Amino acid sequence: APTRIANPYSDQLKGLSPQNQRLTLLRAVRDNGKRCGRVEAGAYQEEYRNMALWVAQCEDGRYWSIFVAPNGDTQVRECAQMRQLDLPQCRPLSDVPRAGPQG
Repeated sequence: APTRIANPYSDQLKGLSPQNQRLTLLRAVRDNGKRCGRVEAGAYQEEYRNMALWVAQCEDGRYWSIFVAPNGDTQVRECAQMRQLDLPQCRPLSDVPRAGPQG
């Protein structure tokens, strides 16, 4: 069985309120040079190569995958590009509650 590496940053993100999760995902998207005015929804999706994969939907309708490494580093990719990059496909966030006002 594969060994799971501890990921305290993703674990902390899981423990935040939905609003704070959305704010944290927004910061990760922006810190990676991507554009997003507000994260409408976000959710943890799965583990991928020792990173936690989160998905965020911005108010402009774009979906972003946020890979969180065990050391807290993040990588962000647009979900529309995941197939061509041979990365896990983003799952829909339709069952995630819609965001209220942010910061």
